[in-house]
Amino acid sequence: MTSTITYFDLTTSSSPSHPQLIEMEDEEEQICGDGETYTLARFLFIFLSIWIAFLGIVGNLVLFYVFIKHKYPNTPPTLYPSALAILDSIICLMYILLFGADAMVNFWQWHSLFLIYHIYIVPAFVISRITQLAIPYMLIFATLERLVWIVGDLRNKILKKMYSHQGRKITMILSLSICVILRLPTYFAVEVYEYPKCDDFFRSKTASASPWVPESLVYHIYDFHLLSIAQTVFPFIVLITFNFIIVRRLYVIKYNDREEITVSEIPLKTNSIDYGNQTEHRPSIFPPDKETESKDTSLLYSKTLMLSGKLFLLENLL
Repeated sequence: MTSTITYFDLTTSSSPSHPQLIEMEDEEEQICGDGETYTLARFLFIFLSIWIAFLGIVGNLVLFYVFIKHKYPNTPPTLYPSALAILDSIICLMYILLFGADAMVNFWQWHSLFLIYHIYIVPAFVISRITQLAIPYMLIFATLERLVWIVGDLRNKILKKMYSHQGRKITMILSLSICVILRLPTYFAVEVYEYPKCDDFFRSKTASASPWVPESLVYHIYDFHLLSIAQTVFPFIVLITFNFIIVRRLYVIKYNDREEITVSEIPLKTNSIDYGNQTEHRPSIFPPDKETESKDTSLLYSKTLMLSGKLFLLENLL
């Protein structure tokens, strides 16, 4: 640790001169790394959060199973929601590996976990950053797909290619690859420092920024400004816009359906024959039970997108 120079040391005749003090401070090495202090209340809060994250992993894996197992022609494709469920599971897992493990190491003084933690902390941190950047864009693509499904007759050539069977896969792979490339510099911006002379075992290793990071203005602008806009501000605006359009479109569809029902209820009489009870029948390609199941799947799809959107907005607001 950096020693402090007292006023008595500076005023004694045997004390070194000011240039010598500066040189001594520069040459002095840090003996121990910075450590975290966990009170009981803080540990219990994180421990509870670990179980919530675990339930999040289980819930998202169940959603992924439902999306890939139950597919019907009258429900929207589920590629983006499936990818979103996997990404949500990964971010919950990274929370346990990063925050949960750190809390258990420091509160329970777990030696073996301390060593394992500093082996995987850098790649886990990079994966968490990549996942955080990818989630809002998977949510944007899923919301846009929902809008396309509601509109029905798609005339835009770009959207037609994007939301074709092959186009969805290409769009997802391309967007995830871009997220990986944009977050790859984070791997070189974090290092694990070792302090072999430290007497405290749990401060003999610590993860911190690389030496070049504080001196790089370019990286500061790139990571803390440009990527923050790309991860938070831009998706926030786009999701608000798309959801507003979807709500408005659904309102128009519901209003038109009510108008059709009102008109169909007026009896039409020709030569004293009542046609009022004859209503248009729209055939279904599903048996009654399958049709109900497909509607339930569509409802689950909509609820999942709405919940994911609310969680994303809440996360960025906090």
